Amino acid sequence: MAEKLTESQKALNKEATRLRNKAYNARKAAFYAAVDAAEQTIRDGALGAASDSSSKALDAAITQRNAALAEIRAQIEVLTAKLAETEAAYSPVLSELRAVRDDAYTKLRAAEREVRQKIEQDYADVADCNSATQWKDFEEFLPDVAGKTE
Repeated sequence: MAEKLTESQKALNKEATRLRNKAYNARKAAFYAAVDAAEQTIRDGALGAASDSSSKALDAAITQRNAALAEIRAQIEVLTAKLAETEAAYSPVLSELRAVRDDAYTKLRAAEREVRQKIEQDYADVADCNSATQWKDFEEFLPDVAGKTE
């Protein structure tokens, strides 16, 4: 087991810890000061100037792009309004023409149905027939071929 420290040893250890911590804090402050000074030297040099210059060039290009996009968006708004105006202008004309077309188509189909019904009446024997065997028996035609096969 470890021996107990005396009060004077404890006091010495405490003072040593205080001195160590003070020295560390001073050294750490010196470290940060050295880093800051070195980084400032770099920023003040050619690399810093190049970084600033490239940032300004990028910012300028972004500003130009944003302006160009804004101009295009404004044109799109104008064209969108023109689309709506054109749609509205043609809507009544198209509605009227659709009604005329639909009426003409309805009349056409009615006329076609009427004429088909008339023709189906005239040709009632074949109107609903899909084959010759459905239409008539071949024996009805035997008299027409009698004597031709001998």
